[in-house]
Amino acid sequence: MATEMSSSPVASPAPSPRSQRRAAAEVRKPSKKQAAKAAALAASHLRPVDVPIKAKGAAMRPADDVVKRLRSDPSVPVADMIVGYEDRFLGIIEKAFLDLNWAEFSSLSHVSVAIPKHRIVYFKYRTLIVWDRRTKLDNVFGSLGGSRLPDVIAAHQAAIAAAPDANADEEHDNADETQDVAAAAVAAHDDGEEVEEEEDEWEDDNDDVDDGFAGEL
Repeated sequence: MATEMSSSPVASPAPSPRSQRRAAAEVRKPSKKQAAKAAALAASHLRPVDVPIKAKGAAMRPADDVVKRLRSDPSVPVADMIVGYEDRFLGIIEKAFLDLNWAEFSSLSHVSVAIPKHRIVYFKYRTLIVWDRRTKLDNVFGSLGGSRLPDVIAAHQAAIAAAPDANADEEHDNADETQDVAAAAVAAHDDGEEVEEEEDEWEDDNDDVDDGFAGEL
């Protein structure tokens, strides 16, 4: 006679009280990663609209990229570009971009003027700094929320073009002030002549009086 097999599932052992407490704690307490993500999400709602959000993994374009851009882009006025680099003994020195040799160091002679790119501190367009390693400013490529070099150059040239109008207005105001001063000087001179004439008349009257007294005596 065959023995009937039981088909009921085997019951798993009950978890220990320690395992139950650990599981309950994991459910209640978020992980550090979850807490950081929740804090970042909350902070993003409080961020001002005009403050750019730096993308994950974003980095400032290095000086080597700026050099390549200036050498290869014909639209950039390279003759107006200046490089500020750090000398180990003299501090920061400025030189015109075209006065430096940007070829590979292995191909340079002992008379070539070249600088290591890691010593570059900033690039300037005329007097305007457009790339600065110290302040993380990149107005060449626009990384880290900066502007692009063509826009910066156009704005700078527009400001220079507007400067003569301001100087002309200032010269006009100075001319008006000069005319006012001259008119005041003329008026003061006329007043002085009138005072002298009055003094002369007063002296003549006194002389007549003195002559009268002398005739009576």
